[in-house]
Amino acid sequence: MLNIHNEWDERYSQHDHIYGEQANAFIQDITQKLPIHGKTLGLAEGEGRNLLYLAAVAQANEQAFEADLWDYSQVALDKAQGYAQQRGLSLNTRKQDLSQVNWPANQYDNVICVFGHFNPETQQKVLNGVRETLVNGGLFVGELYSTRQLEYKTGGPRAVEMLYDPIEFLSHFKHDHLIHFFVGDVERSEGKLHQGKSHVIQFAIRIQK
Repeated sequence: MLNIHNEWDERYSQHDHIYGEQANAFIQDITQKLPIHGKTLGLAEGEGRNLLYLAAVAQANEQAFEADLWDYSQVALDKAQGYAQQRGLSLNTRKQDLSQVNWPANQYDNVICVFGHFNPETQQKVLNGVRETLVNGGLFVGELYSTRQLEYKTGGPRAVEMLYDPIEFLSHFKHDHLIHFFVGDVERSEGKLHQGKSHVIQFAIRIQK
């Protein structure tokens, strides 16, 4: 059986823009209301569609932007670098198992996570790590599938433990400022694997330390 790294490498090697070429719809929408610039980390960001969108917006607005992309798949990271070069953008990539991160404290102005789904132990580590690595006043922004997504069968993991419970998710950020928090139905058409009505959690959280 392939290990997780090779499974993702195989998946990314079979298709271009496996989750679509455009950034996630929520990322595009929230950026119009909440500019995201500075040092930014994309978690489980694959081919980099969201980070590259944010980098392009920051460049157009003449804002400083440094993009770090972490993902399991070296194939995805290589493709992300290629797409960045095609667009004249800069991107730092790192092959990273998110269950094994030594999270640097107060390192990032922003962290984004779009459909980053992990086993329960890693999920806890990631959410705690995000708070650790963001500066005071930093932003955590993203869209994830909720536990109800299993009913929809339009994308995401098929194991409920890898989806997110909204109340449990919020428990990690009870001392922080919720700029935006939404749980409910959205229509998504993002590559071949995210198609149709979906049940998601959307969030923009300003970290208070």
